[in-house]
Amino acid sequence: MEKGKLDNDTLARLVLGKAGAKRPEVLVGTGIGEDCAVLDFGGGAVVISTDPVTATDAGVGAHAVHVACNDVAARGVAPVAVLLTVLLPETVTEEDIAQIAAGADEAARAVGAQIVGGHTEITDAVTRVVVSATAIGRLDVAGGRQDAAPTSGFAGGASPAPTSRNRHDIENVGAGL
Repeated sequence: MEKGKLDNDTLARLVLGKAGAKRPEVLVGTGIGEDCAVLDFGGGAVVISTDPVTATDAGVGAHAVHVACNDVAARGVAPVAVLLTVLLPETVTEEDIAQIAAGADEAARAVGAQIVGGHTEITDAVTRVVVSATAIGRLDVAGGRQDAAPTSGFAGGASPAPTSRNRHDIENVGAGL
């Protein structure tokens, strides 16, 4: 297989039909082009996205936060929280770890999100730093979206989706992005 993301046909054939139990709280789940999940917890919904960053070492902490938060913002929701999984090669230094953490902190502050947890591990399973970021935003189902204007630090410069006013609109927030 080729390096990189799975193509849409392979993803559909091997992965997308295997999403566990179907839950009524899941408004938007796995699908081609779906970068976020939307979960309804009665009166409020949670928008969640996760992305790994494997293509860069420079600024990897900040980049991971921005990529995941941009996906949430593209759904029209301000990111609230971020979880980070940081896998580090055995050659990592304390300075490297401090730079990753500082970059992630600065990026999270810039988008108004708090880093609320994650996992950091030195492992022989990777030969360079891999950071996976999960961003979480809150959507008020009754009142529409929160302001979620992407900043210049957001990857891709995506703009927020239209205001959502009901469950049907929420299911379609960001459709076609």
